Amino acid sequence: MTQLFPHQLRQLVAVSFTLFDIDKQSKVTQGNNESVLSFGVNVLNERLQKSMPNGSKILEIGCGRSSYFKANLSKNIQWLGLDLYEDDGQGVKSIATHIGSVHEMPFKNSGFDFVLANQSLEHWFEYDVTITDALTEVARVLKKGGEAWLNF
Repeated sequence: MTQLFPHQLRQLVAVSFTLFDIDKQSKVTQGNNESVLSFGVNVLNERLQKSMPNGSKILEIGCGRSSYFKANLSKNIQWLGLDLYEDDGQGVKSIATHIGSVHEMPFKNSGFDFVLANQSLEHWFEYDVTITDALTEVARVLKKGGEAWLNF
């Protein structure tokens, strides 16, 4: 069994999951050109937003050029985005507020109530970032009792 975080950092307190039928529990509707995967991610983002108290601060890792989460903010939530690049290579500018890597994020310790990574975790290894290193960084920037929502 692999230890997720070095012993000198906080320990993983809990891992939980919930199975639900996305067609029955969401107000999100699937677009004609939207994949089932994209639709499922949008439903998860909707559930996260509903669970967040007003005044929360969230970091979205790998936000790229668009974010369903950011585009649909309905509460007083401070959103910050982190991405590796200022544009997507095709000239479309990233919506990121900060350019950087999950390997060494440019944020202070314990600064976020929530960290969100939509479909980026599976790409971290492409930039020589191990899951252990990335999750250590996620734990570092989360406040005590904070939540990381990672889907891949």
